[in-house]
Amino acid sequence: MYKILAVLTLAAVAYSQIPQPCFSPPLLSFYAVQYNQEFTTFRNFDAAYDNQGERFAFYEREEGGPAPGRQYFHIIVLHRQNVVYEYNRNSNVCRRAQAGPFRPFGVPPNGRFEGEYYIGGPGETVEAVEWSDRSDVRREEWIGVFSRVNCYPIRTWEHSGIFNQTIHTHIYNVVQGITNPSIFEPPQACLNATLNEPTFLGKSLQGMYHSKRNGH
Repeated sequence: MYKILAVLTLAAVAYSQIPQPCFSPPLLSFYAVQYNQEFTTFRNFDAAYDNQGERFAFYEREEGGPAPGRQYFHIIVLHRQNVVYEYNRNSNVCRRAQAGPFRPFGVPPNGRFEGEYYIGGPGETVEAVEWSDRSDVRREEWIGVFSRVNCYPIRTWEHSGIFNQTIHTHIYNVVQGITNPSIFEPPQACLNATLNEPTFLGKSLQGMYHSKRNGH
């Protein structure tokens, strides 16, 4: 009886331990759905993450039927070159902006543990851990959900006070490795693009990594 109680106690202690901040595997390909809460718009991306090369890429899918006037983008973030390319595939116009510091995909060291739960039903569950950049003196501006075992990204939430917009991003079909290396190749129109400030679309995609405030 005492042995059983001891085992149960140890299991409860192990489960109650707060997870440590984690970082995702170095090479990932995935499908991302981004929802802009203020404009009630959805964008669907094929995406890739390369920690080794310090770069991200997002190629917008043309889904959901005809959308007159809708613009579709290919965004490439190359941190080592300190450049973001935002290529409008409809107009063939490319904007170039500074990428800023590289932040690995995952939880910043001072991220705040918010809770853990299971996604799915019996026999097909994934244990997820939720983090934020909330502190004792201010509310969160970023929330990230990652799988507990491998730290695969699942969902992010980001609020921008500057743009007064909130973005929800859900991540699906994650695989390790880069399935489409050409997604990192800037279109010809980007090679001579002038330097501008990134649009909110570009900033929001960068916000998927983790909190910019805590990531510095």
